[in-house]
Amino acid sequence: MTNWFTADSHFGHKNIIRHCNRPWKSVDKMNSDLIKNVNDLLSPGDTLYHIGDWCWFGPDRRQYHEALMSKYKDGIIHHLILGNHDRLAPFTYVDIGFTSVHTALWMTLNGHNIIMVHDPSAYDVVKNKGTLICGHIHGLFKKIKNTINVGVDVWDFNPVHEETIVDIIEGN
Repeated sequence: MTNWFTADSHFGHKNIIRHCNRPWKSVDKMNSDLIKNVNDLLSPGDTLYHIGDWCWFGPDRRQYHEALMSKYKDGIIHHLILGNHDRLAPFTYVDIGFTSVHTALWMTLNGHNIIMVHDPSAYDVVKNKGTLICGHIHGLFKKIKNTINVGVDVWDFNPVHEETIVDIIEGN
């Protein structure tokens, strides 16, 4: 059982393909490949932290969200840290399959304090001592100071393993 991190899937967002130069010609192919990448890497019992902008659509497309969740491998534990495009009511995300929903979430990885927040400008990691794991910035950077971007656009559209996060923090 291991922790994984990802952000900015933007499921259903056709224009994100053009905005971020993603390699797909259709949003359906992007959606299926992003979920396949998760299913190929994670095992039942693993935890995936989605750090914002999971899906583009709002409450009028709840069935779209449910269909996406049903395509993930059984046994993966999903937590959502809300992003600026996550527009369902928090408990609706729980109803469709997320274990929990947060605006920010703290944890410890190999003795390192971690804060997960979608928008890196929303948290002062220097003042609060720790490493920020974020999304929101797409391809702007992978790591700067004590901030790590786990957005799919800088990780070959794959989730990031906890050991990779620890290695980055420790400078390995």
